[in-house]
Amino acid sequence: MAKRNIGRGRYCFLFAILCCLSCVGSLHAASDTTTNGQQIKDGHTLVSAGGHFELGFFSPNLNSKNRYVGIWYKRITVKTVVWVANRDRPLVDSSGILMINNEGNLVVMDWRGGCIMITYGSATSSNTSVKLSDDGNLIFVEENSDKQVVLWQSFDYPTDTFLPGMKLGRNLKSKQNRLLTSWRSADDPSSGVYTFGADPNGTTQFFIWQEGVVYWSSGDFKDNTFSLTPKSGYRKKKKVAMGNCGNSSSGSVSCGCLSVSSL
Repeated sequence: MAKRNIGRGRYCFLFAILCCLSCVGSLHAASDTTTNGQQIKDGHTLVSAGGHFELGFFSPNLNSKNRYVGIWYKRITVKTVVWVANRDRPLVDSSGILMINNEGNLVVMDWRGGCIMITYGSATSSNTSVKLSDDGNLIFVEENSDKQVVLWQSFDYPTDTFLPGMKLGRNLKSKQNRLLTSWRSADDPSSGVYTFGADPNGTTQFFIWQEGVVYWSSGDFKDNTFSLTPKSGYRKKKKVAMGNCGNSSSGSVSCGCLSVSSL
């Protein structure tokens, strides 16, 4: 009888451990979406559905107390950040919270009550959410009765990294000029001195500016290449398109818009 009770006790003990592990897994299961009323605290993250990208708070190095909201590659051991929300307004501690506020905007709050606006959304209801997609795009959407409306997306506000699916250049609808701007240094993601973008005069050239002065030119775009850039095998694997930034057409160019996608 004693042996039987001991056997039952071991079974119950193992079952309890499995239940605990299951609970821990569910509590820490990664999500790609946060909704109105939820918060992402420092130390918590969003992970895209396929596990390619992760969003959360980070410091650029171990000696920095500054905290930033960013997106980085999930599967690369060395953290490689591709987008920073508050690059020029870092938090000074780990009290930050990423959330959708009562006005329907995506904001970063700290314990002092400071508020950094990431979006200036036009949400008309509280049925909003933020999703990190597998291409690295953070998308702020509103669910209506008949459709889903994209209010804002990080691909429209790049920092220093150009990802497949992004577009650079002036959007004819929003009049916004999408540019890449370097980090100040390897340990400082604030806006640096170099900027890459389309020719503001409307040609098919792209430039790198150093503090507003032209540092490099791509030359005109023709036959799927830029005249002043060397040819490489890269174009065999990627599709480079120039076109109207207001839509997905790659026909006549009325503004400079560059997009790269995988074939």
